[in-house]
Amino acid sequence: MSEPAGTETTAAPPAAGPRQFTAEELDAARAQLLAQGGDLTPAQGASPPVDGSELGMQALAAGAEPDEVDTRALLASIQAMQAQIDGLQAEKKLATAPEVVKYATALADHLQARADMHPVIHADPDHTWMPVLERAADLVNAAQESAKTGDPAGLEKITADIRRFVTRHARRFPSIDYGYIQDLADETDDAAAKLAA
Repeated sequence: MSEPAGTETTAAPPAAGPRQFTAEELDAARAQLLAQGGDLTPAQGASPPVDGSELGMQALAAGAEPDEVDTRALLASIQAMQAQIDGLQAEKKLATAPEVVKYATALADHLQARADMHPVIHADPDHTWMPVLERAADLVNAAQESAKTGDPAGLEKITADIRRFVTRHARRFPSIDYGYIQDLADETDDAAAKLAA
């Protein structure tokens, strides 16, 4: 069918340039690329994209479907990965720490583990681990300071306070094994003595 004279066909408006993606779409695209084994780090010497549109285009080109992403699962996955990274960084830092810091940190961690394993006891104000956890935090801080200065002054008093608490707590709750914690207190004292020598 021919058009009447004097009328022209209207052309579609030109595209406005690259599509801008929402934060949710970009997060979904990142997750999709990671799931497919993609690398989100820029190539050596390259600068990262400023607005994220390049990443979004790459993700969509790879078949990403932003509306298919479970954001709660994605957030949980990100938090789990961050926890793993934090744990690895803490392990790396601890591996290079002086012995006195290693033993003090291990002692504090094992006391926290006891509190976490027995939440009912920990919630009881008469038997909570909170006082000894606070002393364990003091021990870690003092050990770090001692490692810097070479002076272990005060460490033995803190480990003695921890031992007293543990001994009393063990009498009240004989089913809880405190043997390794006592060993770690001894190791902390030995490492402090070596530091002073």
